[in-house]
Amino acid sequence: MINELSGTMMDEHPHLTLQDKAANWLAWGVSIALFWHIGWVAMAPDDPLGAVSILARKTGLLMLVQAAGLAVVAGAAGGLLAGRRVAGAGIFAAAIGLVAVSVRGRTIEKLLISPSGSTLGLPALSRELALESLGWFAVILVASMTSTLITRWCYGAGRRSTPVAVGLTHAGIAAFTGLVAFHVFSAGLTHRAIAHGQACFVAAAAAALGCYVAHRMAPVSTVRWSVFGVGVMSVLGYVWAAIRPGNGSLPPGIPGSPFLRVLPIQMVSASTAAAVAVFWYVMAVPASDAISERDGDPRGVPSSRR
Repeated sequence: MINELSGTMMDEHPHLTLQDKAANWLAWGVSIALFWHIGWVAMAPDDPLGAVSILARKTGLLMLVQAAGLAVVAGAAGGLLAGRRVAGAGIFAAAIGLVAVSVRGRTIEKLLISPSGSTLGLPALSRELALESLGWFAVILVASMTSTLITRWCYGAGRRSTPVAVGLTHAGIAAFTGLVAFHVFSAGLTHRAIAHGQACFVAAAAAALGCYVAHRMAPVSTVRWSVFGVGVMSVLGYVWAAIRPGNGSLPPGIPGSPFLRVLPIQMVSASTAAAVAVFWYVMAVPASDAISERDGDPRGVPSSRR
């Protein structure tokens, strides 16, 4: 539930000018183009018909480093072009760029039916995917730090703080609610073929609901706590799949656990993009006003729309 302080806040989002909107779309377009073309060269699977995954490359660590470099560029572009008016623009830019490059490859089905996946078994494969999701979450964090530094350097953004206890509560609620929502949104998909759109939608919808509930119960003044929460959700989803792999009698390529229907890069990036979008929805203070805010200013607390 939103606390009493939110009653004193502004309840309307700032009206972005045409120039602001153009800057937003330019930042996100640059990121998508960057990952679609250059990112594919750096992150394409060894098998031309493989999925975009660390497990699909012999040089998985190098792939993460290259992806982090691209995330730095995307985060900087987002912060520079749109960061003055839109909080979290750089994080969103990097996240949708990762989503874009992921759909150039095949779905997670290629990992499930690959010789290595069959040899490992679903529990062991799930643990590998959990570790990979940590790697992609690190890439998102790199983009977040870059975007923040660029925004503060260019526009003199002041720092807004959220008590750690509140932030951790927010992240925990987002992660738990997101995990439950993921199961709900995945109902009935067990016997259906895996598709990129379906996988990204379920991850994004679960994260969006989790973050919205978290904002209602423990509002925060920065999107980073929401991003942290959906990152935890992503890792725990694969950990749960390792503990409860589901029905093992299904045909190859059709996993029993719903979490094994989504590539780690999609789980992390789609949920991060959704977390930022929800933050924009509930955030009442214009990002341009937040630049001049200082710690302790009650206007740093977001409120939901009425």
